[in-house]
Amino acid sequence: MSKILFPIFLFCGLIVVMSGCRSTKIEDPHVPTIFLEAAGSVPGDEHPYVTLPISETRLRVFSKPVFGPADIIRIEMVQVERGLAVRYLLKPSAARELIRSSGDNLGYSYIFFDNDTAIGARKIDGMINDGILYTFLEVPDDELPELVADMNRTLVEYRRNSW
Repeated sequence: MSKILFPIFLFCGLIVVMSGCRSTKIEDPHVPTIFLEAAGSVPGDEHPYVTLPISETRLRVFSKPVFGPADIIRIEMVQVERGLAVRYLLKPSAARELIRSSGDNLGYSYIFFDNDTAIGARKIDGMINDGILYTFLEVPDDELPELVADMNRTLVEYRRNSW
């Protein structure tokens, strides 16, 4: 009986040791999140103001993001008539939340963050039902490709560490 149990315990011990070696720290993270603008009439100090870096627009945001890194599949740069834009592709469950939140919050904005820094805003002008958020970020065009690559790398690492 002990001849059978020893290899089983040895195997289980190796699995525990090997799983403990996996690092969950993301090097130089650029965590993309999307917050919803809070109305000025919403009471409480838990809804701080953020200032966009170039336009210096001040927006009040809710304390929790409406979409986090677990909701975003990837971020892509796209060339449009007005310049370089980005699109955030959302998971199906997040796409359903996008339909609800865009329909319920007409006239407010989605505020886009890189870590704790607000980098863009998009006014909600209608229901968004395709699971894709397009926006212009307040990032210089020459820095945008690297930022998008860093955010996508962080999303991949986040998913890898969530398994």
